[in-house]
Amino acid sequence: MAENVSEQLLGYLLGALEDDEQQDLREQLSRDEDLRRELALLRELIRPLERTRPSVAAPAQLARRTCRFVAARAEELKSPRNERPVPAGCLHDLGEDLSLGGDPSRFSWFDLAAAAGILLVASLLLFPALQVGRNQARINGCAHNLALLRQSLAQYGDAFAGFMPSAPPDSPLSVAGGFASILRSNGYLSDVHILLCPSSPAAVRPGFDVPTVDRIESMPEGRELEELLANLGGDYSMSFGYMEQGRFRALRSEGGGQFALVSDSPSPDPPHFRSFSHGSGVNVLFQSGAVRFVTRPCPSPQSDHIFLNAAGQVGLGLNRHDAVIPPAGATPVVPVGLRW
Repeated sequence: MAENVSEQLLGYLLGALEDDEQQDLREQLSRDEDLRRELALLRELIRPLERTRPSVAAPAQLARRTCRFVAARAEELKSPRNERPVPAGCLHDLGEDLSLGGDPSRFSWFDLAAAAGILLVASLLLFPALQVGRNQARINGCAHNLALLRQSLAQYGDAFAGFMPSAPPDSPLSVAGGFASILRSNGYLSDVHILLCPSSPAAVRPGFDVPTVDRIESMPEGRELEELLANLGGDYSMSFGYMEQGRFRALRSEGGGQFALVSDSPSPDPPHFRSFSHGSGVNVLFQSGAVRFVTRPCPSPQSDHIFLNAAGQVGLGLNRHDAVIPPAGATPVVPVGLRW
């Protein structure tokens, strides 16, 4: 593959392309299987960086120090220099006599070094800002789709007495993305692509779809079913149900609460459980309908842990206020003797 195409693929994954370039490459990917394989390879190569990439912050007061440096340099250039007197016979009209030679002392190595220093300082300010801007665009794209998903969940809740799409622990749909199949089967998910963040690698894969409940329940156990369930919710995961008096209870929207319903699919790596789509935190849809970006699993000291139950497990909630949003494909830890 040509080097410039590889660079475009990398820019596509990092969200660094212009909108028209992004669209052109998306169309090429839909037609070219070799190109999709190359994209998949690049994605796997940079995936470890997504988990460890820190937020980039400029050094303290860097902008102020840069401005002072530039101002001081400008004053220095304005100051008069000790130049030799020009003989009167050399004075003439320069209006039409344009020379590119000039005095070699006008731009010294010191001037070039100063200019290079200014460019370097400017780049230190610009590049982190670009990176932060790209990451914020990824976060906003995922949050927008989560807001669209909120509408589907609200319509489902209105039709089912406030209950959210949940499945008991013995169902194959008792996974992070099981809600998507339940919504689709009941006619509340007309566009499955709202399950994909715009910056997600899965967004460029052709043929993304959400199977119905009947199809999933008719499939035999095995690798094919496991892979399907692992990608069922796209880039989003929904909280498991909870236990009450030894019985499984489905989630129910009560309005106005801070129970975490759905979020960007978290990574399985504690303690931060950050999103694979942008790496610095997760967008969370709360029961109140608010979508917030959080960088900690417990948004406040008094709040519930979003990704673990009260026992510190990726399992069913231990009470109606105990939210547990699992990583993609995860199934809940089920206590012995639980009934449903």
